[in-house]
Amino acid sequence: AIAGGKQLLGKINSARKNFPMKIFLLLLGFYTANALATILGQTGDWDVLVAGIVVAAIEGIGMLMYKKPSSSMFSGKLQSFVVFMNFWKAGV
Repeated sequence: AIAGGKQLLGKINSARKNFPMKIFLLLLGFYTANALATILGQTGDWDVLVAGIVVAAIEGIGMLMYKKPSSSMFSGKLQSFVVFMNFWKAGV
């Protein structure tokens, strides 16, 4: 019971790490989605192109997020950046 409590406490503490930045990026993703839909969707000419770019960006971030980190290029700062972009992607 004590080990389970320590595991739960560890998971809660790891979720709290950079919590304000995670919330900010999630809200920034919602803002980005609304801005793209409102501004570029007014004319109707850019809809297909912007949708393709957004899908490519989301798939690229997902590929970087979930691939096996086999290379040394995937260092700590790059890994942290990809995790933050994943929170932005969740907002979009």
